[in-house]
Amino acid sequence: MQEMTIDEIKQQELVLMDEIHRVCEEHGLRYLLSYGSLLGAVRHEGFIPWDDDIDLFMPREDYEVFMRHFDEWKSDETIKVESPVVGDSPFEFAKVYDSTSIIHQPHVRDRYSTGAWVDVFAYDACEERPGVRGALLVLLTTLRYLSTTNPKNKGINPAVTAIKRVFCPLFGLISPYALSRAIDRVAKARPPKDSGWVGLLCTYDPHGRYRYRREWMETTATYPFEGRRYVGPAAYDEILTKDYGDWREPHPTPMHTIDAYRL
Repeated sequence: MQEMTIDEIKQQELVLMDEIHRVCEEHGLRYLLSYGSLLGAVRHEGFIPWDDDIDLFMPREDYEVFMRHFDEWKSDETIKVESPVVGDSPFEFAKVYDSTSIIHQPHVRDRYSTGAWVDVFAYDACEERPGVRGALLVLLTTLRYLSTTNPKNKGINPAVTAIKRVFCPLFGLISPYALSRAIDRVAKARPPKDSGWVGLLCTYDPHGRYRYRREWMETTATYPFEGRRYVGPAAYDEILTKDYGDWREPHPTPMHTIDAYRL
């Protein structure tokens, strides 16, 4: 195996992103740049210099179609997808990934590793504030996290490290695939009628941070991204302010620690 650099990982992610964009354009599906990818597009016209991944939002109905049909629509057999929609993802979100590489993250058990990827999150109609469903989702996402976490990985302090060493092996006996399917079912069950809010319910979100006004997601624009143009919400200022506060001022953070190889 040949070790990959961060720049090589980013280039592979752009290949994945180009394929996602093509499939969505050809089949009338919507996606939106999100999280640091939206921030990077608006502020840096590409990746944030200290970031190394791409995140997307999709409305639930388009997410379901994309996940069920991507394999028949893709133009490159080395590109794969795993998602809780079809039950082959150990995570509560989907990954479009490259099967000719492998990336090991220190906090994730090796058996759940994939090649370079793009994360895709469904957003669903929801209440403004987390209620009973929100509490259930927090419990399920916590269990899923514990089931996929590497118990040998150090925590942010000795107490967290000790907790990981004790509880992660126990919760590792629970199938994360079953948990991710359960999270997905709860997230899309009985959406409130005429709700003015949508949210990333398939994430750990006890305080409703990742809930947005519906109109912020409805109008789109294209943004430059590493020499390409990808789709994002026109209301980027409102979304980034909710996510990051003063998003215009860069706050460098350490790069993710990963081991990446070309197979």
